[in-house]
Amino acid sequence: MSPLEAIKSCFRNYVNPNGRSGRAEFWWFLFFILVVDSVLGLLAVLTGDRTTLADDGWFYAYMSHNVWFNALGWVFSLAMLLPFIMVQIRRFHDQDRSGWWLLLHFIPGFGNFIVLVFMAIGGTFGPNRYGPGRYDPRAAFDPDTPLTPTR
Repeated sequence: MSPLEAIKSCFRNYVNPNGRSGRAEFWWFLFFILVVDSVLGLLAVLTGDRTTLADDGWFYAYMSHNVWFNALGWVFSLAMLLPFIMVQIRRFHDQDRSGWWLLLHFIPGFGNFIVLVFMAIGGTFGPNRYGPGRYDPRAAFDPDTPLTPTR
């Protein structure tokens, strides 16, 4: 799946937890969110006014931000929250797990890391209880095995 297809798929399934999502879809969408948030944060810093927060003779701390780019970053992050949750649920479905596994995020300290590891694990081959498989690697070895459709 190309990056553009992955991003489009996440927006098409904005509020759809049903079905399955592959690793490429998840990682490209996460990369898209991180890049846009980083660009908005960088613009907020580069276009802001510098204000001295601390001056102890050795260290100067500056706060520099543009309120409009900060606000745009917050709006973008909030708008991406729901599709990001949905793609994570579909990733769990791809592994034949319930979307409730997403609650692992709430484990203090390392819950986010656990979910990130699960997002990197491949899905089940062929159909599972959440939908048809995207591909079947057995078909490469047996020419009589039909390929599962990708969509």
